[in-house]
Amino acid sequence: MGRRRQEGARKAIKAAVKYASECEPLVRTIQGGLETCDMKRAIGDITKTVDDVEDLVSKISDVAAKAIQFVPSMQIVGKSFADSAKIFASFSSIASAAGIGVNIVLAYQGLSAVRLIDARFPQYVYDMISERVTQTSLDPNQDHWFFVYHPDNDWYPGFYRIMHDKPIGPAFCGYTNQIDTAFVFMLAARRRIEKKERRAQKEGRPIRPTKLHLLIPAYQPILILEALQIPEEIGDFVMEGRINSNREFVWLSLPEQQRRYVQDIGHFAPPTQGFRVGHVGTRARGCTA
Repeated sequence: MGRRRQEGARKAIKAAVKYASECEPLVRTIQGGLETCDMKRAIGDITKTVDDVEDLVSKISDVAAKAIQFVPSMQIVGKSFADSAKIFASFSSIASAAGIGVNIVLAYQGLSAVRLIDARFPQYVYDMISERVTQTSLDPNQDHWFFVYHPDNDWYPGFYRIMHDKPIGPAFCGYTNQIDTAFVFMLAARRRIEKKERRAQKEGRPIRPTKLHLLIPAYQPILILEALQIPEEIGDFVMEGRINSNREFVWLSLPEQQRRYVQDIGHFAPPTQGFRVGHVGTRARGCTA
């Protein structure tokens, strides 16, 4: 009787493990803390420069609202290389400490673009990732982790549907519509990678280095006005765009010494101080505090 019970218990455990593995989410939404905008510092700076009580209350309320609106959010693919509780914890701590700033992205939206997103863009993103993952899969020298950034998120459902039917594999780690969030998560990933490398070195085990890729698919020009400074701690890294009709679709403003980090991405030189973008349309993400 005891043996039957043990056998029954083993079968139950096996069934539970199988069920849990099948219920593993395809994508996890990982968020940073609400302290990202450094409320204490921001409010302290405001109180130094504002005398009127009503104006002070108004400005503090505005900062608080922006902090609530912007929660760093990364979609991490389940069972990918980056699907790690330790990376998630590091991401949250870095996001809270860093104070993710604002990026202004010019997005030329129109009816044709909306239709394109619905009909073709999710498949285009999927194909771009699959191509690069396949191209690097047989690299004898290093591993490759892929992330995706695009300023919109209305392509998420269609993309999720495609991935559900045709998983890309563990090299595709995640995607976001917040470029600062992408960098913070990749920094967290790099910390974890370096920790594993140090442990392997200490134990005398061979380990392959890892290159991080940030893919930026585009169906229309994407221009980030704010000058970017890529953290050197990110290590071996590249941002990849695409060229259409011999022209780059993605334009960034980077220091000259950091343009080694980009491939098929145009350099945007900030215009003179009197340049105005309001008539074109801007969209702010993050906290201006």
